[in-house]
Amino acid sequence: MRILQISDLAPPNIGGIEKVVWIYSKKLKERGNDVKIFTSLIPGTKKMEIIDGIEFERVSKISMLFRTNHGNFDIIHSHSYLSSYALSIEKKLKKKLL
Repeated sequence: MRILQISDLAPPNIGGIEKVVWIYSKKLKERGNDVKIFTSLIPGTKKMEIIDGIEFERVSKISMLFRTNHGNFDIIHSHSYLSSYALSIEKKLKKKLL
């Protein structure tokens, strides 16, 4: 399955949600899933990179708020209040449950 994890922050930032997103992503990857983390761009990080087979896409916080096309994923798991608005628009555009 293709799984997208959305979080305001992710590794290398350290915090509770960041740790959960990373652990979930690693476990899902170990089970053969294709996992991507969509998160905010913080100083010292790259916009796109792959760490331990997990793809990271980092954008500005304002882009997280208004991004309405995340690609073709079987599951989108949001850990982020910033993405709630955009995901609701994406759902209406695609007319299917996320």
